[in-house]
Amino acid sequence: MKKLLLAFFMAIVMALPAMAEEEDPGWSFNEETGELRVWGDFEGSYPWDKIKESIKSVVFEEGVARIGQSALYSCENLTSISISSTVEHIELRAFHDNRNVKSIVVDSNNTKYDSRNNCNAIINTETGELIRGCVNTVIPFGVKKIGVNAMSMINGLTEFYLPSSVEEIDDYAYVHNDFQSVSIPYGVRKIGSCVFHFSKSLTDIEFANSVEEIGGYTFSYCTSLKSVKLPEGLSVIDYCMFGDCTSLEYLEIPKSVTRINSYAFYTPVGTSYNLPCGVKVLKVNSETPAEVFENTFYKLDLSNITLLVPEGSKAAYESADYWKDFGTIEETKLTPTALRESKSSSKSGSESKSKSKSKSLKTIEDGKVVIIKGDKKWDLTGREL
Repeated sequence: MKKLLLAFFMAIVMALPAMAEEEDPGWSFNEETGELRVWGDFEGSYPWDKIKESIKSVVFEEGVARIGQSALYSCENLTSISISSTVEHIELRAFHDNRNVKSIVVDSNNTKYDSRNNCNAIINTETGELIRGCVNTVIPFGVKKIGVNAMSMINGLTEFYLPSSVEEIDDYAYVHNDFQSVSIPYGVRKIGSCVFHFSKSLTDIEFANSVEEIGGYTFSYCTSLKSVKLPEGLSVIDYCMFGDCTSLEYLEIPKSVTRINSYAFYTPVGTSYNLPCGVKVLKVNSETPAEVFENTFYKLDLSNITLLVPEGSKAAYESADYWKDFGTIEETKLTPTALRESKSSSKSGSESKSKSKSKSLKTIEDGKVVIIKGDKKWDLTGREL
């Protein structure tokens, strides 16, 4: 009997290390500093969800291979993210809706991701896709794609900058931000859906003519947007592109557009306060009316909108379904070049005022990002040039 009890006791003692190992939570939280440290891999359910409003910084330690979807979703007080060298996969929206992050660092030994040149962002090293940025991100030359939600919902993001290496801006990339002016550089070919959705401070946007595709809902609820000239090369104006753009007064459609989809100027789903686009003047540069549908101009009061068409094409628009419903159709000899000059002149005062308030300007010189403030220049390391 004693031998049996001794064997039983020894079995329990031998099992204790294994039991202790199984009980390792894989994470810890310091209530005093607000630091979350993670050394285990989690997927779907995260034990720190109940304290996420207290998380101020997060460190993914060596050994962590995967950061799951929505792992740090909506941590309103999170300001710092540190990612170890072993992280090989970051799920979509892992850091979504973290509006107050100021610092993002990826270990320099990580072979999958990087934060090159102290750019305060997570970049896929192989593809050049920016996964997530923050208010202090300076997007370095070499980045090819701004990923889904990569720069969305960031408090204090008032300046928009892209290097000329960027070719694509993915869905929701810049939703709910506070910049007033956007300039899309030459090289960008595709802009996804909902990219500037709910950017209510946006008043002006300019496109390089490299843009060939713009997704639906891109400018929906941009309630301060006043004037848009779409890029030559664009072929389709997609669904709900200008829904709830209540301040939009002027829209110019390039000759390359051959189709305007349903509800292009209205958002029929989503909220109870949907309002039609406020466009007053619509200028089209094609002699042949683009294909439109029964609901393309849904909720627009066409009788109070002026349609400007190329010289010699008025009859074509007056006989085309749905185009003929515009209250005023006028031919114009104003060329696209002259129009740009006219718009540039009318905006020069407001633009110069806006620039004078800007703290700094980020640009590319000799293939490198340069920060300009006044008459001084710095590189991304802070070295004065």
